[in-house]
Amino acid sequence: MPETNLIERYQGFRTRRFLQNERRYRTWLPRWRTLQIVSGRQGDAPRDALDEWEIQQRNSARSIGLTVTQLLTLVPALYLIFVGALDGDHGNVPYAAGLLVVTALMVGGCTPAMILGWTQPDPDPDDLAS
Repeated sequence: MPETNLIERYQGFRTRRFLQNERRYRTWLPRWRTLQIVSGRQGDAPRDALDEWEIQQRNSARSIGLTVTQLLTLVPALYLIFVGALDGDHGNVPYAAGLLVVTALMVGGCTPAMILGWTQPDPDPDDLAS
């Protein structure tokens, strides 16, 4: 079935580019074991480049990451509510809450890749030698 609209054409291009780059770079820096290498780039892989099990794993990790982000972002929100209700000068409160939000977003954004990296088995050494 030919790709009919712009989104399908873009997804096809993205999948082809992802698979080409995966073949090209899979043996680069194997000892560094970055989160992208460990997770097999599942976190940002196009849907057509993954099988059903990998899609399920990625969606589960993303769901956990969203939950972590929401819970961690709740802390600075509650901080702003309670400290803002107090009388007095609170000059550093917005700055502190902003830093807490940025920290929460970074931790929540990294959580799916960390989960995928921790749950993936180590690659077969024969696969790396090519």
